[in-house]
Amino acid sequence: PQVLANWEYTLQLNRLCGSRHICLSGIPGADDREHCLAFADQLSRMAEGLRREGMVLSFHPLSRDYVPEGEGTLVDLLLENTPPDLCLGVDLYHAVRAGQDVPALLGRWGERVDFVHCKDYRPDAAGSRLTPVGQGVINWPPLLAAARDAGVPWVFAEQETWEQDAFVCMAQSLDYLQKQGLTL
Repeated sequence: PQVLANWEYTLQLNRLCGSRHICLSGIPGADDREHCLAFADQLSRMAEGLRREGMVLSFHPLSRDYVPEGEGTLVDLLLENTPPDLCLGVDLYHAVRAGQDVPALLGRWGERVDFVHCKDYRPDAAGSRLTPVGQGVINWPPLLAAARDAGVPWVFAEQETWEQDAFVCMAQSLDYLQKQGLTL
């Protein structure tokens, strides 16, 4: 919502920083076909404008965006109704939490996936607690293999909350991902 509400500011900020990528997260509005198709139309227009600027637009689904729709999900519907240069950024935490078959998801949309986010979690009394990658309940080896097989160019460790120093958490995540065969 912040990017959509401040589109010109976001665009100018990315120009000044030399960034070629702008990413929007989550389908706004209700989780239904009508809102998804309206958002797909909006994303298509935005992607066209960014294309003229030499920039790329990515969509980062949240768990709630993987609502079943027809033979797939709202994410599938959105991608089927946007230009092929609209990229997909897959937050593996959200995909796993939504019950997605991540290797199938990456296999289907791999050519459009420009990055994956890795963040882990442990269930707790409040629902879940984010942890460094490899310290939670997500089974990473098959997900990372699927990202590799799909040719995903960027893998990011991400952690939005932490119980210890943020830099310690990121070092632990990086160490785990390197032990899984990812290189800098």
